[in-house]
Amino acid sequence: MSSTTTATLDRPLDAPGHRRHVLLVEDTESVRRAVSLGLRTSGFDVTAVAGGAEALAVYAAVRPAVVVTDLSMPGMDGLELVRTLRVRQVEVPILMMSARDSAQERAAALAAGGDGFLAKPFGLTELRDRVTALAESPPHRCGTLAT
Repeated sequence: MSSTTTATLDRPLDAPGHRRHVLLVEDTESVRRAVSLGLRTSGFDVTAVAGGAEALAVYAAVRPAVVVTDLSMPGMDGLELVRTLRVRQVEVPILMMSARDSAQERAAALAAGGDGFLAKPFGLTELRDRVTALAESPPHRCGTLAT
């Protein structure tokens, strides 16, 4: 038997018995499936979407412990997504990933409001460890999408 726990502002996302929820934003379907599977096998609940606009649309319903987003996507890219979340005072931890692993790319990701950067390709262990560390961030890291 499986039960579902909904996180609220008065009940932390890491409450006992709650599987940490990740909002995964990745436009490449094969990468989205692989990362989603890796996170699920590591004990996370995952909502996977293909772009930034879709992530904003589902954020309030999902209330993730962590957002994992690609940087380069058509439409709203990862940088724009992170900036939008931060402008709206959403303080969820955000792990940004990209195949472009330059110092400039990393700096732009962090300057936009990202909390970490993961260069593609990466291993499941590194992904799991990074997401776990972000999910266990202090409880003040939650917000709303009030416009």
